[in-house]
Formats: sequence, C-alpha cells, structure tokens
Amino acid sequence: MPWWALLLLLFVAWCFGLLAGAAHLAVEDARAGVPEGQRRGTSCMPGIPLGPLVMWGAAALIDLIAESWGTVIVGSLHAIWLVVSVGLVVRAIWRLRALERNK
Repeated sequence: MPWWALLLLLFVAWCFGLLAGAAHLAVEDARAGVPEGQRRGTSCMPGIPLGPLVMWGAAALIDLIAESWGTVIVGSLHAIWLVVSVGLVVRAIWRLRALERNK
C-alpha cells in the first residue's frame, strides 16, 4: 500500500470515528427529549490532525524495523475501525429516524 493510501485510510477512519461518536450523542439527546438547538456535539481537534499522523508515523517506524508490517497492521486495524464506524453511523441514523416517526 502506498504511503498516501495509508494516510488517506487513516484520515477517513478517524473522521468516521468522530462521526459515529456525534451520531451516538444525537441519539442519546433525541431519546432524552433535548431540543435540537441544545443538543451536544463533538470536537475534531486535536484528534483528527494528530491521531492519523501519529499512527502513520508509527506505521512508518515499524516498516523500518519489520519491512511492511507497520503498514499492514495499522492499515488493517483502521480498516476494521472504519467498517465498525460506518455500521455505527448507519445504526444511529436508523434509530434517529425511528424516534422521529414515533413522535
């Protein structure tokens, strides 16, 4: 996997992880009856710029020691995290729509 593809995967996985957290908070607030203007949110700072870059650097260091195992391990873990995060976002959207229908 080229370095730029790993970096892109890391950023996308971290963004969907943030989106999954925000979706979870939206479901909790909707269930609690919090008005839409007063619902909680999340912040992407400093996680989004720093997290993927740190993990990319860790993968590069492991690659120096053990061939391409850093890219494989970090890329695989983030691919799994991305799939789980997408599933959590879809589930939260489904729950929000169900709550809206039951109003």
